Formats: sequence, C-alpha cells, structure tokens
Amino acid sequence: QTLYFPCMLALRQESKNSCYKIMFWISLVDMLTLLVCSVFYGVGLLQGDVFCARPFWHFCLGAYGIGAASCLGCLILVCNRMAELMNKGWIIEGIRTHLFLSAATLYGIVFALFTPPPLFNSAHQSFFFNPYIDYYF
Repeated sequence: QTLYFPCMLALRQESKNSCYKIMFWISLVDMLTLLVCSVFYGVGLLQGDVFCARPFWHFCLGAYGIGAASCLGCLILVCNRMAELMNKGWIIEGIRTHLFLSAATLYGIVFALFTPPPLFNSAHQSFFFNPYIDYYF
C-alpha cells in the first residue's frame, strides 16, 4: 500500500482526462479494499477472530471486501477506452464521468447492503459465506 499511494497521487495530477479520473477512483476503492482484505484480515488472524466474536464488524468487513464497486469501475474504464478508440469519447467526458462513478459507488453501496457478505473465520483462515462451516471436510 505504501507504493500504491504515489501512484494515486500521479493519477490525481493527471485528472484532466476522464480515464485518469476513473483510474484514480478505482485506485481509491482498491486501496480501501486492500485495507480490508490484508490489514484487517491479518489482525483478525492474529486475534483468532470468528464471526460470533464481533458480528457487526465482520459483517461490515465482508460487505466492503467483496469489492463490487471496483469491478463496475473497471467496466466503466473499459467502456471509456473503447469510446475513445471509436472517436466517441464525449460519451464519458466531463460531468458524465462523475455520474458514471457515482453510479458505480451507489452500486457498491447497494451491493454491500443487500447481498449476504462473506464472513471471516480464523479457524480456516478465510472469508466464507457460511461462517459456521462444517468441520467435517
């Protein structure tokens, strides 16, 4: 994550072009997702956490860590690049870029709130959709 931050600053400085705005947004969402999937995951492993210990915390981590907004952001970037190749870059330019990214953010929030998230289980060192997984593999 330390090396990711200077790259984010470089993307931010080039934000005149819509593709750099989209890439900056993706990097911001990605940085937060990495925080959940690496730092909080490691702390949970060291503490021996399971879902029952802190259900709300693990629910929030799983809901955000699933990363649906980042996937839609990548799709927006692909559409932006394809529109540029076809000389129709005006489709995702200016305020429309922010509208597309707002839609991706809203999609990520809706996805996080209304779908069952994977939940952390340190006994098996992973996130599972069923935190009370069967111990008889």
